[in-house]
Amino acid sequence: MKLITQSLMFFALFLLHTSLLADSVSAINWDKVDKTEQTLFYPGQSSWEWLLTKHDGAKSVRKGAPCLECHEDEEKDMGKLIASGKKLEPSPIEGKPGSVNISVKSTYDDENVYFQLSWKDTGFSSGKEGKYKTKLTLMLGDAGVKEFPVAGCWGVCHDDATHMKSHKGDKKRQLYTSASRLKIKRSGGGDNFVDKDVLDDLLNGKKFLEYLQLRVSADNTQTAAHGYILEKRIKHKKPKFTTKATLKDGIWTAYFLRKRAISGKGFLPINEKHTYTLGIALHEDFTKGRKHYVGFGKRFSLNGDTVISASKQ
Repeated sequence: MKLITQSLMFFALFLLHTSLLADSVSAINWDKVDKTEQTLFYPGQSSWEWLLTKHDGAKSVRKGAPCLECHEDEEKDMGKLIASGKKLEPSPIEGKPGSVNISVKSTYDDENVYFQLSWKDTGFSSGKEGKYKTKLTLMLGDAGVKEFPVAGCWGVCHDDATHMKSHKGDKKRQLYTSASRLKIKRSGGGDNFVDKDVLDDLLNGKKFLEYLQLRVSADNTQTAAHGYILEKRIKHKKPKFTTKATLKDGIWTAYFLRKRAISGKGFLPINEKHTYTLGIALHEDFTKGRKHYVGFGKRFSLNGDTVISASKQ
């Protein structure tokens, strides 16, 4: 009975938050908000270690050059090549599109920051592998994780993660920061964790990435997951942001509302003083793990001179 009561309470809160989000985003004139177009592409088994050692721009990456410096407007071709199995993908999915175009808008007020993301449903079907029909993830970080401004989501995707090239055994390994390991080899950092007090310092110093995720189930139920990435992906017990999505005429439109300041550990402040990197990942057709579409990290700020600049309401 207690579990049923708790479930009903969470469901009621979800409905309340969804209603508040609907009211908030409907009050925004999104037509007046600047739009940034981005191509998310299929990455295969490319990892942070691969970027540092095996790809043609490894030397530039080691010097801190952002991926976009060399590969802007090449995402579609790269996704097509990788999805075909000709490079970095040992188990290609026949007919899978190599990329998805997505548009991003952001605005903010004194209390909240808002995102609107839109993309065309691929209509592709390869059978159910994961639990969720669709997952859209925003990953936010700054120079506190030094790899992130360089490589975006690849900065925490290591070669020994589950389903990556160097993964061995049945033990699951998720995304993690290099700073959480004593040493990073070509195969990744393994379980060579730094001491707990070092991890605590990294957490307290906000040297982690924050993620916000929209999840859509087979029956179109929508939920949110919220957490941060340090020694692994750590999920908050209760998400402290609100999200919803609609699918109309083959076009998905998703909204995220997050307070700019959130108390507690595992949350980044979002203010005019910082420049951030925003990473976007999209799982479609019940895919999971690395079988997603991901984009190069884009510089993001509040009303600043960046690729994605939120305008003030």
